[in-house]
Amino acid sequence: MKRFRWMAILTTAALGFTAAGPFVSEAEAQSKKRRTTTAPVPPPEAPEVKEPIVLSPEGLKFGMDFKEVATIYDKVLDKEYVPLYRKVQPGPAMTALDVELQEKKLAFRRSRVDFGTLPTGIDQTALAGEYGYKNDESLMSFKHGGRTRFFFFFQGKLWKVYDEIQLAEGSEYGASFKDAVAALGTKLGAEGRVRDADPAQGLKLPEADWVDAKTHVRAIDRSYENVVGLVYEERETAKAVAALWKANQTDPNAIDPDILAVTRDGTPEQPTPPANETQQRNKKKRK
Repeated sequence: MKRFRWMAILTTAALGFTAAGPFVSEAEAQSKKRRTTTAPVPPPEAPEVKEPIVLSPEGLKFGMDFKEVATIYDKVLDKEYVPLYRKVQPGPAMTALDVELQEKKLAFRRSRVDFGTLPTGIDQTALAGEYGYKNDESLMSFKHGGRTRFFFFFQGKLWKVYDEIQLAEGSEYGASFKDAVAALGTKLGAEGRVRDADPAQGLKLPEADWVDAKTHVRAIDRSYENVVGLVYEERETAKAVAALWKANQTDPNAIDPDILAVTRDGTPEQPTPPANETQQRNKKKRK
C-alpha cells in the first residue's frame, strides 16, 4: 500500500510540474520581461535651427530654373568687376575686361551637365551619390571666392546647392571637420547631429546635419581632401528624388535591353548565311 501511495504522490507532482512549465529563476524572468517590454531607441533626429535657413547670394532660392540662377550670378560677377572697371579708361583695356566678364558668364552656362542614360566623369568625384540618372536631373558649377559651388536641378528646378570649402587655420570654417561643425553650430544656433559613414543609410562619409521647416543642411567630412562639403537641399524634393533613385536602381551586370532584343535567351543569335552561300557549302560537303 505504501508503495502505491508513493507512486501516486510522484505522479501528481510530475503532472503539476508539467502543467506549470519548466522552472525559470526570478532573475531570468525579469530579464525576459525587460527584453519584451523595452522598445528600441529610435535614432536621434537632426536638430531644428531657430532661424530660417537662407541661401546666398541674395535672391537665390530653390525652385529657380537654369536661366534664373545664371542671372543671379551675372549680377555677382558684375559686382566683382566694378573695382576693375574703375581702374581702366575706355579703350582696349576696358574692351578686354568686357570680353573676360562675358566669358565667365558664358562659362557658367556651359558648365551644365545633364544626367541622362550615360555615365559621366562626375561619377569619379566626391559628388557621386548626390544625383541620379534617367531622372531629368542636371548640374551646373561656379567657382568664386575661393570655393566651388555646384547647383543641382530636378526637372529643370534648383533643389540643392553644394559648396566645396577649403579647410585652413584661421578660415571661416577652421582647419578640420570638427572645426567646421562647431562653426556651423554657432552660425545656425544648434549643435549638429553627427553621424558616421553608413553606406546602408546612404552615408558614404561622416556627416553632421541640421534642418528647418524647408531646408536640410549637411556638412560632409572630406578631410582626406582638406575640404568640407556644405550642402543645402530642399527637404521635400530630396525625399522625392531619393525615392526615384531607389526605383531607378538597376543591376550593373544586366544585359542592355537593346542588345537583349536581338538575342535569343540572352545568347547572341547566329547570322543566317545567304541562300547561295548555303548551297555552295552543301556542294563542298557532297564532294
